[in-house]
Amino acid sequence: MKKGSRIILGSFLLILLLVLVVYVFYPSYLSVYSVCSPDSFEEDFGDRYYIAGSVTQEEENVTLYLEENYDLKTLKHEYIHLFQFSQNRLYGCNRILLKYFNEVEAYSMSNLPNRIYNWFYPGLFENS
Repeated sequence: MKKGSRIILGSFLLILLLVLVVYVFYPSYLSVYSVCSPDSFEEDFGDRYYIAGSVTQEEENVTLYLEENYDLKTLKHEYIHLFQFSQNRLYGCNRILLKYFNEVEAYSMSNLPNRIYNWFYPGLFENS
């Protein structure tokens, strides 16, 4: 491989990593932090981080909460958590690494176009 193509490939991979950190990994970390350590989260971030929706799980029941001004991306994100629950793979704070991967999945997949999203999570956009 020529030096120029290695630089281009390296630059592309660096940009891809930066995009993943900004749009997937860091928001996933914040989401887990807000649920598993709400008091510490409030002290550290206060009003700088807005929580538009959440899913709570108690025994066999799951409840979806959405704020009034939620957007389509938030709806898709929370629907992924409902889908994870239906497959028995929605984890709580006692399994924090698995909970983090739940969030990584939700943040990354909620950015997909509706047609592609519906392949993975059928039901939300049946007529799209």
